[in-house]
Amino acid sequence: MHKQGHFGLGLLSTSVLTLLLLEGGFFLWAPLIGLAGIAGGLTPDIDNKQIVPFKHHGWTHTVVFGLFISAIISGCLFGVFHAAIRLTSGTTFAITSPPLLGNLALAILLYVGTLAGFLSHLFGDTLSTAGGTLLIRPWKPISNNHVRIGVTTAGNPVYNLAFFLLGVISHILPYYVYL
Repeated sequence: MHKQGHFGLGLLSTSVLTLLLLEGGFFLWAPLIGLAGIAGGLTPDIDNKQIVPFKHHGWTHTVVFGLFISAIISGCLFGVFHAAIRLTSGTTFAITSPPLLGNLALAILLYVGTLAGFLSHLFGDTLSTAGGTLLIRPWKPISNNHVRIGVTTAGNPVYNLAFFLLGVISHILPYYVYL
């Protein structure tokens, strides 16, 4: 799957959580969860870049890496949220800081959203019919078995666009209903 499809799957993986947050009145948290899903959904392909010396579909496509990197990404998003609180204090657009339990809940939700996005990336890659070194082995180092559903090629524009549109629509509709 290409970037466009992974972007959509990342959004799609957090759509229910976003809907629940909007239902509960957490209008500032919902976009952060969507962003966490996107970040998690795009992260495994850092091994595609020339500056990172890792084999594509290697260890960045494992659940162990997802558990680790999701903590880092969600921590960064949590920090950005609190920086926005500090930057907007004293303005007409001030964002209020949640209480201590609210901060804990937000941190957990950001982690869950990032991990959901990450896992959606692994799911998207299993849809590919590619074999050989492009097979993902998500359970490494526990198991070296690969996982493949194999229903389409990675570059299939229909699948990539469909997942992109599903993800975007799954986040636009709840905002339309609740705002």
